[in-house]
Amino acid sequence: MKKLRLFICLYVTFQCLTISGSKSVFFEKKVQIKVPDLVTLDSAARWYLNFDRLKKTIIYSNRIISMGLHGGLVCINPNKMELDSVFTKKINTSFYTNLICRQDTLFAEKFGKIFYLNRDTIWAEYNLRLPVKLFEIVYEDEHYIFYPSDFGEWGSSLFIYDKYLNCTKGLDVSDCPVSVVKKDKKYIISGGSYGGVGSYEIYSLKNLDNLKTIAKDNSNTSMEILKKYWIGSEKLDYSYSRNFIEPIKEGSSDVITIFEHDSNLYYLEDVNSHKENANGCKYVYISNFNNDRIKIDSLDLGYLLTVNQYGENTIVDCLKNKKSDFLYFNSDTIYNISYSTNKSYTFEGSFRSNKNYYFTVRGEIINQDSVTKAKYYNKYDVHSISTSYNINKQARISYYATGWDKSKADFFIIQNEKKHKMKFVTNDIFQYCFKHKGNDFLYFNGGNKDCKYGLIEILNLDRFIQNYCE
Repeated sequence: MKKLRLFICLYVTFQCLTISGSKSVFFEKKVQIKVPDLVTLDSAARWYLNFDRLKKTIIYSNRIISMGLHGGLVCINPNKMELDSVFTKKINTSFYTNLICRQDTLFAEKFGKIFYLNRDTIWAEYNLRLPVKLFEIVYEDEHYIFYPSDFGEWGSSLFIYDKYLNCTKGLDVSDCPVSVVKKDKKYIISGGSYGGVGSYEIYSLKNLDNLKTIAKDNSNTSMEILKKYWIGSEKLDYSYSRNFIEPIKEGSSDVITIFEHDSNLYYLEDVNSHKENANGCKYVYISNFNNDRIKIDSLDLGYLLTVNQYGENTIVDCLKNKKSDFLYFNSDTIYNISYSTNKSYTFEGSFRSNKNYYFTVRGEIINQDSVTKAKYYNKYDVHSISTSYNINKQARISYYATGWDKSKADFFIIQNEKKHKMKFVTNDIFQYCFKHKGNDFLYFNGGNKDCKYGLIEILNLDRFIQNYCE
């Protein structure tokens, strides 16, 4: 195995850590970068971003770009390991809430639609013609596109779109696939999970040509079938799926993921997930498939979210103790990067709690008596949430949602008794509204990797209706 260097902490230690039977040397260092967490999008709205937790990190045009938990973007210059403030400002122009780099093009989601960054660094709407979940793609080559659906403790599905035949196949798997590597004409897959459940095995796929097709093309009929599988209302057969899976390493740990580096396969492994060292960190190993491994004491992976490879570069997003770090593999160097912010806002509490919650905005605690909280109802297995918040004598916000996934959610601003439907598309909870220093605030919160928007400040109501309502 080729020599690697590992950078994990703000300080440098020259402790020599060597994988058994090899000359691989690792040095530990951590990189923390100050990033903005407050964006004034226009004269209508200000957006408070959350980079304590990350939704995804990608590489685009020799830049590292991260998206915060609720959306919003930050760009890092990997050569200097510092904020690229100019590019960050260019791409933070609206409520973009999902992100991927596909075929050297940057894509983002806004209000349920897909946009791409054109050559003039301007977002333009994009019509996706492939029947795939674009922002969930974990691997793509000339033949297949791989992407998962994660159902937490109920397992996961792996979907495989065949470009040659224009059809989709699927497998029922116990853990959500987060990394796919093609090696010796085999597709090798590793899993993780946002919720931290699953068996975490590494396996290869076999006899893909014989796997049943679940959707034949991208027609409206096929898309309706696919969407049922994506949300789990239609199930794939687990026993049948195992016929196409060849285990390589069955999971005995909390986190396993594979990646390729210098034509060699490695995996990160949190072997003793419930044991901590003297510094309170879990033990993490970087291993090869000859069972040679090296223990890294100061790295805590927590739950693995995503693994993305871009040529010789690899990004591994991690979640630990409600904080997100990511690993950046570049040539013979590995960085562990985290972000620090000004804490433009904080929120503590539970949606179902009527008392134990509080906000701070720019360091000031919001009077709880001024906060309007959405009401939660649960009757006869019908889950309903509603909010009515008065902005002023002429305007109010109305929100009503039903169902487990809040799929029937509608957000309205009612001004002079005229309804204006907001463009915000989310299956998260619209939890709170409040007034602070003369402006109105809207807070969306769900806590999962698909949540959007977070805290929004309305700077001008008329312009907000014009820009962000249908």
